[in-house]
Amino acid sequence: GLKAVTLEELLNHVKEVPGACIYHHTHRFLQQHHFLSPEPPNDFAYWVTYVLGEDRLGEHLASIDTVRFSTIRELREKIITTIDEYLRQRPSV
Repeated sequence: GLKAVTLEELLNHVKEVPGACIYHHTHRFLQQHHFLSPEPPNDFAYWVTYVLGEDRLGEHLASIDTVRFSTIRELREKIITTIDEYLRQRPSV
């Protein structure tokens, strides 16, 4: 039931939600549409790209090979690192 409006809120939620939530938002698309790939392969990449308009970060999140991680914790850390690095490099408004 958590909602994010900014990248900072997304980052905070990703750090705190249960692993099942990370799994749902990264593997659900693969399970339902494994034969299609026109959309980003995870919900985080989709939201960042199409809702926030942060195309570069969306590409980075979409390029994460979610099935290569042996644990959800490792996948969560990769998502956190990707968003955090993007935020640190992004010029402040």
